[in-house]
Amino acid sequence: MYAPWFSLAISSARLVFETQQVIALRMATLARGGSSSDREARLMISEKIATLHETGFAASLLALTGHGAPAIATDVIRRYQRRVRSNAKRLSKSSR
Repeated sequence: MYAPWFSLAISSARLVFETQQVIALRMATLARGGSSSDREARLMISEKIATLHETGFAASLLALTGHGAPAIATDVIRRYQRRVRSNAKRLSKSSR
């Protein structure tokens, strides 16, 4: 009974730590200023909107097809993790 929620808690904690890394990398990029800073700010906003739409649609679809809360939450976290990891990889390369 608790296993799905425990797994979800671990995934959520991991997402929080990975997100903090991306925030730090983004802050460094924004602090440098210039065209890369402007581009990053625009990308950050557009990605947030796209991810919100994507996860909202996916969660709705899962709910409508009878999946429970743990499955929906796990899917949403997985989608955010994918975006966060992609950003961490991209931002790490640009900070070198």
